Amino acid sequence: MKTGARTEHRILNVMTSVLVTCSVLIRADDETFCQENTLQRNRTGLQFTKDWSTIDYVLVERHKALHCCVEEYKTIKWYKDGHQIIYNFTNGTTFRLAKGSDNTSIFTDSAIKLDNGTYKCVASNGTLTLKHVVELFTDIEMNYEGPARWTGIPKDQYAQIGESASFFCEGFIGPGNDTNQYSQVIWMKKGEINFPEGFKEVNRDGNLFKGAYLHLNRVETEDYGEYTCQISNGNPPQLINTVMLIQGG
Repeated sequence: MKTGARTEHRILNVMTSVLVTCSVLIRADDETFCQENTLQRNRTGLQFTKDWSTIDYVLVERHKALHCCVEEYKTIKWYKDGHQIIYNFTNGTTFRLAKGSDNTSIFTDSAIKLDNGTYKCVASNGTLTLKHVVELFTDIEMNYEGPARWTGIPKDQYAQIGESASFFCEGFIGPGNDTNQYSQVIWMKKGEINFPEGFKEVNRDGNLFKGAYLHLNRVETEDYGEYTCQISNGNPPQLINTVMLIQGG
């Protein structure tokens, strides 16, 4: 075994012995994550309550939380690379279920490179099941100077006239880039930026991530068509993705 890998395993074993005896506590900003910027749904029942990332990044030795924002569920289970995460067993990760979160969130207070992997939350109401998968990467350095990276790629949305609709996009912009004058996220329709009420920029994890919601409170005929999200941290190339608002649903 290489020296670096041996060191990582030693760190994980030490953290395991500590975490077996105590559960990770919720931080205030993590506790409110699933309560903010929720979607206005046109139906009831088991469903996710907000759009959030499917790709994520963490700096080694930093706090990190992953969330499963869902309502009207009975159980939520978390897995890393196919192995279930429980309170007193690591399965190759420092992440733990958090006290008081009803399993909607998992946390680590000090991430390590071995936390890299595929995380999945599985929510069930006893009849139906929903799954959300997040790919977590731990290869980011503190002096990262590369371009923005997608974390929340926008998706096509469906709505009937009179219903609501929401788009979401997000990117990892890296340490220090939130103050860059070229760091921005915008939504456009037909090349125009004109959303005085429905646009809301959001940042998380100490401004390592920048995203934006675009909410249409009451869809009208002229709202259907293409919408483009554009994200930049000042280092080319910028992120650009175009999606559709389609009548239906």
